[in-house]
Amino acid sequence: MIKFTKRKDIDIDKWDSIVASSNKNAIFSYSWYLDAVSSTWGVVHNSDWTISMPISYKVFIFWIKVHPPLFSRNLSIFGNTQNADKLITFALKNFWICHLKLDERCNLYKNKLIYQKIDLTEEIQYHKNTTRILKKNFNKYTFKKTKNYKYVLQFYYENAFKKLGLSSLQKIKIQKLMTNAILKDKAEVIEVFDINLQRVGASFFLMDKNTVYYLVGDCDFEEKKGGLMFSLMDFAITEYKRNFSYFDFGGSNIESVATFYRKLGGKDYEYFEYIK
Repeated sequence: MIKFTKRKDIDIDKWDSIVASSNKNAIFSYSWYLDAVSSTWGVVHNSDWTISMPISYKVFIFWIKVHPPLFSRNLSIFGNTQNADKLITFALKNFWICHLKLDERCNLYKNKLIYQKIDLTEEIQYHKNTTRILKKNFNKYTFKKTKNYKYVLQFYYENAFKKLGLSSLQKIKIQKLMTNAILKDKAEVIEVFDINLQRVGASFFLMDKNTVYYLVGDCDFEEKKGGLMFSLMDFAITEYKRNFSYFDFGGSNIESVATFYRKLGGKDYEYFEYIK
């Protein structure tokens, strides 16, 4: 029997254990992540929780709207995923509006989506233009790993945040997410300094199991034109290659951003969208 349990009725330690013990790289599904980025969330599951799927939703007077949470590429289905269609069917039938982005494919999916990831255990192939930029910027910047996300948000708000037209609610959500990730020891920041030791950029990275995830980052506009973000990402990839197997760019529906990731060696991977 498939049922739905609200967040307030979930054993959070048990839920996080399900996510942590799975063979999936599914950082977006932890309770501390969902608490930060969702209006409300719960889990669709069978009676003994051997298969489960988190969902993010909003409650209206007469209905519930299921939607992808902010700053999350996709959620995951855990357990016996051969029965994934049962959970997806339940969600599509029982919620008035239902929009899911998942890492599982079944014949109910509406759209196939793409994100980029690097297998750090293999040789990384940069685009020739990326290599040219990195040679040009050699010794131009220094990098520092910290736990202070203040400057990431400063650069992000001044640049990409305005360009994308994001809301004040999204500001609150991303700051809470960064706070939770740091407290859980699941994240760190890389700051960038120019030859005058002026801070010119910063990026925020999440870490879980064998994977590093790029969340957000930005830099001074003039430095961006010179390719600073290529240098920052190259430093991160080189640094994390020592201890992780995958570098996940997080995904973007903006083609120019996806192209940037591919120029850094990112390869396309699929996830799936379900809509009612």
